[in-house]
Amino acid sequence: MRKERSRGCAKYAFGAFSNPYLVLAVPPNIIVAELKDRILEEHKLLPGTGLRVAHAHRELDDHLPLSTCSILPEITLDPLPCPRRFMSFLPAELLDPDWDRDYTVAVDATIASRGGREYKRPIGWWRFGLNVKGKHGNDKWLGKPGPRNESSKGEWMVTYHGTSFKSAASIARHGYYSGPEWMRIDSYVPPCVWSTSNLAVTDSYSAKGHYMHEGVSFKVVMQNRVDPDHATNQGGGIFTAPRQYVRPYAILVQPMPHYS
Repeated sequence: MRKERSRGCAKYAFGAFSNPYLVLAVPPNIIVAELKDRILEEHKLLPGTGLRVAHAHRELDDHLPLSTCSILPEITLDPLPCPRRFMSFLPAELLDPDWDRDYTVAVDATIASRGGREYKRPIGWWRFGLNVKGKHGNDKWLGKPGPRNESSKGEWMVTYHGTSFKSAASIARHGYYSGPEWMRIDSYVPPCVWSTSNLAVTDSYSAKGHYMHEGVSFKVVMQNRVDPDHATNQGGGIFTAPRQYVRPYAILVQPMPHYS
C-alpha cells in the first residue's frame, strides 16, 4: 500500500485480493480498523474476512491511528495472510505472526543470501511463521530480523520441503526429529532430511497432500533453516542434513492450478 498526501487527506494504494491496487482517500488520522473496513467495503467482502496490514513487516494494531505508523511523506503498507483460513489445524501458540508474509503480491524477486547460500523468496505463496524463537538457545540461526538481501553472522541457510497438510502439522509440532508414522519406512526413521533451495522441486511432493478450502485446493511447503556446516549438496539445489540440523520456521501455502 502506497500513501500520498493531498489536501488534508491521504490516498492509500493497497495491493491485495484480486486487484493490483486499490486507492482510497481517507483522513490521515484514520485508525487501522477503520481503514480495513473501508478496504473490505470496496472489495464487497464481509467484515471478519481477516484482513491484516503490516508496515516494515510489523503487523499494525487495529486501535492505532495510521498516522502514528509513519514519520515520512511516503510509507509502504502490505497485506498479510490470515492464518484462520489455513492454519486451523495448528493451535495459536505454535504460530508467530511476526514471520507472516504475503508473497502473492510481492514483486521483489531479488536473489538474496541466507547462511552464505542463495535464497530465492517464495514469490506466489503465503507464509505463516512458526513460533521457534528461543527454542534452540540463541536465535542467530534465524538471522537478523527485517527485510535484507545479505546474510548475517551465524545464520543458517533456507531450504524448502514439500509435504502434505497432515505432515506439515506434525512437523510444526515436533520438527523432523520424532519420526511419526508418516516418516517411518518399515519402522525405520531415516537419519537425514531432504530439502531444496529450489521451490519448484517441491511441487511433486506438496501436490500429493493438498487441502480443500472453500472449493479451492491448496498445497503446502515447509520453509526450513539448515546448518550449512552440516548440509550435503546432492546437486540440483537438493540438500541432505541430519534432522537435528534442519529446523522448520514457517509454512507456505499456495492454491493449486485449476484446469477446466
